[in-house]
Amino acid sequence: MATMIEMDDDESLANHSGILSFLQSFLAFLIDHHLMMVYQQR
Repeated sequence: MATMIEMDDDESLANHSGILSFLQSFLAFLIDHHLMMVYQQR
């Protein structure tokens, strides 16, 4: 347990970067999907 508590800082940093990259890819997917839907409606 002690080692896990000591590694919390590094893990939190890794989690933040992972969440940011995930959000970027998710936003890109939403934008592409939205653009395709708008394009199909025309």
